[in-house]
Amino acid sequence: MFGARSNTMRATILAAVIAIPVVLMGQWTQLVHPTIERCDDLYFLNADTGWAAGGGSGRILRTHDGGDFWWVVGEFENAYLRSIEFLDAQVGFCGSLDGPLYRSSDGGGTWTDISSQLQQPVPGVCGLARADANTIYGAGLFAGPAYVIRSSDAGITWEHIDFSSQAWCLVDILFINADTGFVVGGAQTNSLGASIYRTTDGGTTWTEVFTTGSGFEWFWKIQSPDGVHLYASVESAFNTLPRIAVSEDAGATWSLVTLATIPARLQGVGFLTPELGWAGDNLLFSTSNGGQSWSTSFGIPGFNRFHKVNDQLAFAGGYGIFRYGPVNTAIPDASTLPHVQDRLVVVPVGDGRSIRIDVELHHRSHAGIRIHDELGAVVHEVHGSYLPAGEHSFTVDISKLAVGVYSASLYTNLGFVTARFVRP
Repeated sequence: MFGARSNTMRATILAAVIAIPVVLMGQWTQLVHPTIERCDDLYFLNADTGWAAGGGSGRILRTHDGGDFWWVVGEFENAYLRSIEFLDAQVGFCGSLDGPLYRSSDGGGTWTDISSQLQQPVPGVCGLARADANTIYGAGLFAGPAYVIRSSDAGITWEHIDFSSQAWCLVDILFINADTGFVVGGAQTNSLGASIYRTTDGGTTWTEVFTTGSGFEWFWKIQSPDGVHLYASVESAFNTLPRIAVSEDAGATWSLVTLATIPARLQGVGFLTPELGWAGDNLLFSTSNGGQSWSTSFGIPGFNRFHKVNDQLAFAGGYGIFRYGPVNTAIPDASTLPHVQDRLVVVPVGDGRSIRIDVELHHRSHAGIRIHDELGAVVHEVHGSYLPAGEHSFTVDISKLAVGVYSASLYTNLGFVTARFVRP
């Protein structure tokens, strides 16, 4: 009697163990694709079919085998492609940083510039977000001005929401259902910090729900693995301590989490589950315990966009396209990957009362060139509009600045470059 009961208990325990779902730990793998430019955004319809926005290459890529093979389905000369999103298997959108907004109605096979259909012209679309089967949102621009665009008829007609009274720039947008969404960027002025704005009425009204309060920084990306846990990465003009904002109540309240005690720049953020996530730029931080602790063990150069497919599969874009899944192929040495960066050099002129700022751009880009004091405050704006690819020089009179240490910054489509100099 006792033996029979014991066997029954063992069988029950074994059945319970078998019933427990097993989440396999995966690894990052670099995928081969037909461009050496940065991949700025990715969207996957399922584990097999996805698209990528190829940054300064002007190329839109598509895969039907989970990223093993990519081919070019759109190529636009002198365009910097920043964002991509699909409503369904046929209708998709790709935003540029040059004005055009492209739409496809055949699964990404062909693309048409629909920017003339917008309610008013915009200089670019940094982020795109699907809200439901017919509703798509866009947001921009990383260099200002701030606006949201919305279409509720699959991109045929559009509304324009002027955000300039609330934010100086917007970078990314996310909807967790048809009514509730978030847009992130900078506060009303660049001295007030990074801010997160929420809507609960389908984009009709927006409320600031969180701000860092620290000058000259903004939220770069926002992501959620489940619609309850949300994460937003803080990008700073200077290498401050790496931080992300975290919400565990569907975006109602937020808190800041510091990832390390060493300065580092962040752009991308992404969580596969509420426990397993990554954030960073060239230095990638990872957590496997919901952000209680973070470590660095590998890198995705220029990590920018994270796209979750399911609890075991995700893709990331940076200087390359990367796949995370239950495979045995380790990520290659980051030193073998291409890394395109714009250049900034500060050269003293004469007695030091002037400087020459030399910049080199790999692509036509918005180029914000500024001078900052030691606290990061902007004391002089040198340039704030588009520049063609190539070398450019600017001579700046610094005689009216107080004696001390300053920094010059260059902010382009590819990110930030800074250089320190002394006003003697």
